[in-house]
Amino acid sequence: MASVLVVGGGVSGLSAGIFCLLKGFDVKICEKHSVAGGNLTGWKRNGYYIDNCLHWLVGTNPNAKAFNDMKLLGVIETDTMIYQPECLYTVSVAGKKASLYRDLDKTRKNLINQFPEDEEEIVKLFDAIELIQGFQHVKGYNHNEANSFIEVIKNIPALAEYYRLDIKGLAKRFKSPVMKHFISDMMMTADFTCLFFMVTVAAFCGDNAGIPNGGSMEMAVRMSNRFQNLGGELMYGKEAKQILINNHKAVGVLFDDNTFETADYIISSVDINILYEELLKRKLPDKLFKLSKKENEAVFSSFQLAFSCDSVDLPFEDTYIISKFTEAVHKSEINENKKYLNRQIIITEYGRCPQFSPEGHNVLQAMIYCSKAEARKFIMLKEKNPAGYKKLKNRLAYEIKEMIEEELPQLEGHLDIIDIWTPATYKRYVGSKNGTWMGFVLPSGKLPQLSGCRVKGVDNLFVSSQWIKAPGGLPIAISVGKKTANTIYKIDKINRKKHNKNSFVNS
Repeated sequence: MASVLVVGGGVSGLSAGIFCLLKGFDVKICEKHSVAGGNLTGWKRNGYYIDNCLHWLVGTNPNAKAFNDMKLLGVIETDTMIYQPECLYTVSVAGKKASLYRDLDKTRKNLINQFPEDEEEIVKLFDAIELIQGFQHVKGYNHNEANSFIEVIKNIPALAEYYRLDIKGLAKRFKSPVMKHFISDMMMTADFTCLFFMVTVAAFCGDNAGIPNGGSMEMAVRMSNRFQNLGGELMYGKEAKQILINNHKAVGVLFDDNTFETADYIISSVDINILYEELLKRKLPDKLFKLSKKENEAVFSSFQLAFSCDSVDLPFEDTYIISKFTEAVHKSEINENKKYLNRQIIITEYGRCPQFSPEGHNVLQAMIYCSKAEARKFIMLKEKNPAGYKKLKNRLAYEIKEMIEEELPQLEGHLDIIDIWTPATYKRYVGSKNGTWMGFVLPSGKLPQLSGCRVKGVDNLFVSSQWIKAPGGLPIAISVGKKTANTIYKIDKINRKKHNKNSFVNS
């Protein structure tokens, strides 16, 4: 069977590799680090585990379309426990709070009781969310129902109405300031399509956005083991330097240790800027360039910090959002344009994973979104003035800690900062040019579209990456990996037929 070489062992690279193995190819994955997983990772600090990736994972309901792929990839195994929090997040605005509960009806009733002036819009929104659950096959009391054809036809106008709205437009429909924040504050920008918010709510309330036990690192290990158990070869400490092209064909990959690997088909799962600008010495294709050309466009980038907490008795469950402009970022030299951002502090506690902390303790993580311009300034400061970079991130971290303790005084005296990371961290670890951990913002009036898994003008070079389908993320990385493997299989099948025909003619 033909051979496949995957450059980069992130989620999409592992997914493409596993699906290629399942189709009979011989597959090698080259990964520059000592572990695979890319952004699907975590690390330990002072006896606490910090999780980089998993806030929730869409596709964990056995009735969902994506569940079988999760099992095939080793993301979810037979004995993998899935944690379903009772509450995904709580928004706090001037002392008033609103929560998204696992029970969709409970959330709807609570919001109507709290904000009766918005009852009509709440009912319309949640009816549309139930329809989306039907597309995911997780509707109904047991979260196992799909939409009928008649339901789909009947409700197309309702969905089309939301399709044309971004988060800002949806929030404007509500009168209560708390409802406006409830809609907008989990999203990084008001310019995001509101369908992303609705799909997230539909999945969570359909038991289809759980958290596999053990977090990101254990998931990455399961996927790596699955790849190797199927016969794949994982080569660590192999950073690609160049993909060599000859006569419209990728003849192999040159690595930083001066070794050279060849294969019939080559898949790149690295950041698209690295692929085109460094490995191929080319310009980005127009489609991908248009996704990333705006200097101040909101991207999935953030300033983050982790706390050890010497108490498990917390004033919130799972995620708590402080909805006020973050003065620490506003006053810093990093911020230039706040137009694109919702300035809120998103705090997540990990009591659901007792193995993440010593007994009787907890680990909390806080995040503030950055614009592309801000992310690049973190990166430039780290490269040109490491001491200034360290000073800035420490100052921001302590000011954010003070704001958290002011909002949640029960935590005062219980939090210690154990780590801080920024867009510069993602630039260093995964090579993301703009320090991002996910793809591009998806605006209203758009649906996720693949920007092509083939490199134009190179017959056997493919792309498997979250960076080629907005908005990116784990489920999209997996789906792109599957699509790439299917594409290679079809092309190889055609090539083998041609070869067999030619062999027969010449015999």
